[in-house]
Amino acid sequence: MQYKRMLIGIICGLLTTNVSRAKDEIGVQEKVKKAYELYLQDQSVTLNKKSWRMGLDVSYMSNEKSFLFTQQESRLTQSGVSVNYGLTDRIELFGRVPILYENYTFRDMFSSEKQNLSGANLGNITLGANTTLFRVKNGPTITWQTAFLAPTYTGDFLNSKSTVSTGLTIYQDFDPAFLYGGISGSKTIGGNQFDGFGYHAGFGFSLNHRLALGTEISGGYNFGQQIIFANREFSQLTGRATFVLSQKNLIQPSVSFGLNENTPDFTLSMQWTRRF
Repeated sequence: MQYKRMLIGIICGLLTTNVSRAKDEIGVQEKVKKAYELYLQDQSVTLNKKSWRMGLDVSYMSNEKSFLFTQQESRLTQSGVSVNYGLTDRIELFGRVPILYENYTFRDMFSSEKQNLSGANLGNITLGANTTLFRVKNGPTITWQTAFLAPTYTGDFLNSKSTVSTGLTIYQDFDPAFLYGGISGSKTIGGNQFDGFGYHAGFGFSLNHRLALGTEISGGYNFGQQIIFANREFSQLTGRATFVLSQKNLIQPSVSFGLNENTPDFTLSMQWTRRF
C-alpha cells in the first residue's frame, strides 16, 4: 500500500513539473518576438520605448579582381559593436563602431613581383535612426532609415568622407512567410551630386517561432567618376538566418556571393544581439 502511495506521489510530482514547464514555455513564446519579426531588426523598428539592445558582429570578405595589367586580392576581417535604443515605439536610434583588419596583395601580370599591404584600423562610425512611417494590422509596414557615416577611418587603403544615406523598406508577413524590399540613396556631404542608389529585395519563412530563413538580392549603382573598364554597378545574393536563443538573445549568420566583378566574391558574417 505504501509503494502504491509512493508511486502515485511520484507520478503526480512528474505531472505537476511537466505542467509547470509547459506553462513556462508558453509564457516564453508569448514574450519572445517571433523570428520573422526580428529578421530585419537592422532595417526596422523592433524595440519598445526606452528599451535597448547591444550587438556584436564579425565578418570576413574575400575578393579577387583584375584592373588593366594588375591583379588585386583583398581580404577584409571586420568586427563591430552596435547599440540601438527605442526613443519611442516608432523611432529607434542606433550607432555602430567597427574595427577592420585589411590585407591587399597586388600582382603584376607580366612578372612574379607582388606587393602586400595590411593593417588594423578603426572604421567609419555610423549613427542613425529607423522610423516606422506606416503600419497596418495584418498589412504592410513601411520603415524609413537615415544614417550618417562619420569619416573616422584611420587607414590609408580607402577614401573616407562624411556621408548621409536614406531609404525606405516595405515589409509584409504572412506568417510563416514574409516578403520585403527597399531602395536607398547616399550623398557625400559637400558634394554636388548623389553618390549613388541601392536596392534590396527578399523573402523568407519561419520554421517555428525561433528560427527564420531567407534569401535576398541587393545591389546598386554608383554615380562617381567613371574609371576605364570599371563597372559602376554592384549586386550580390545573400542567404540569412535568424535564430532566437531566448527572449533576450539571438544570432544571425549570413553568407553573400558577388554577382559581378565590382562586388566581393563572398562574405561570411555572424551577428549576436542582446536585448535589454
